[in-house]
Amino acid sequence: AYPNHDRAKTGEPRKILLSENFRSRPQILSACNDVFRLIMRKQVGDLDYGEAEALRPGRSFPEVAYTPVELHCLTNSSPETTIDKRDQEAEYVAERIRQLLAENTPITDGEHLRPVKPSDIVILMRSISSNVQPYLEALKRCGIPAVSSRSGSLLDTTEIQILIAFLQIIDNPHQDVA
Repeated sequence: AYPNHDRAKTGEPRKILLSENFRSRPQILSACNDVFRLIMRKQVGDLDYGEAEALRPGRSFPEVAYTPVELHCLTNSSPETTIDKRDQEAEYVAERIRQLLAENTPITDGEHLRPVKPSDIVILMRSISSNVQPYLEALKRCGIPAVSSRSGSLLDTTEIQILIAFLQIIDNPHQDVA
């Protein structure tokens, strides 16, 4: 609802789009933009994701000979199999990571490429407490060292708690606790 920062009058709220991304390859940003264009629609969230909102690369990367974006859809081809969906996903992810490590998949390190190491890889998940154990076990079976430094909700992380405290202070600067 806010006007762009360059059209806002003095003292008027304004919109500043943070579209330049300095961490991700153009292929990753393109994939994200494709997803965002599909799900961010006026009818759904009162926002159309257009070219102004699209993520753009803020730096260049060394070329790689592989596709840095993959989409894998897992299906259970055998209805009598009792394997849990989460366990199946964990096994698949662990095996894919094992392949990346075995192939010495190149990753960017500064301005150069080097082979990927286990410490370069992170698995993001919505609910850590109920999902992390199958992944840790699957990675261990594949010989991949892994740790989970968090359990519980993303909302309980230090970074989010600091953000919430800042928002509380903005809402009421006289709060002592926040």
